[in-house]
Amino acid sequence: MKRAVMLLVFTSLAGCATEGAASVETHTFTKKVVAGERTWVGNSWKLNRDCTADGIPQAYLLEPPKHGKLVFVTEKRFPAMAKGPYEKCRDTKVDMLVGYYTSNAGYVGKDDAKFRVSAKDGRIVDNTVRVDVLK
Repeated sequence: MKRAVMLLVFTSLAGCATEGAASVETHTFTKKVVAGERTWVGNSWKLNRDCTADGIPQAYLLEPPKHGKLVFVTEKRFPAMAKGPYEKCRDTKVDMLVGYYTSNAGYVGKDDAKFRVSAKDGRIVDNTVRVDVLK
């Protein structure tokens, strides 16, 4: 049986994890971004023990941002937060889900979005990103 790990890393500043309805994990995190610039807000991956990707998690917008856009793409990146037996994978680029936020032109202030990340193994995490858009 293949063993794999999925890590949801849609955070870099602060986070909070709880369990919502039907045991769905929920996370809230904050990002500071520069107005109008495409900014990384996080990534998610699922790894096999040999450091290959075990599928790409999927993301679904539940509540889009009001003052910008949040998009998800597949990119090859380093799983820098890999832990335990997967720590050895930190220097191997793998396909992963990556999220980017871009504010509307000229907007400065607060924004937020809610999205769900799921993987083929059935793990589901609801995320809220609170964005502080700076000049």
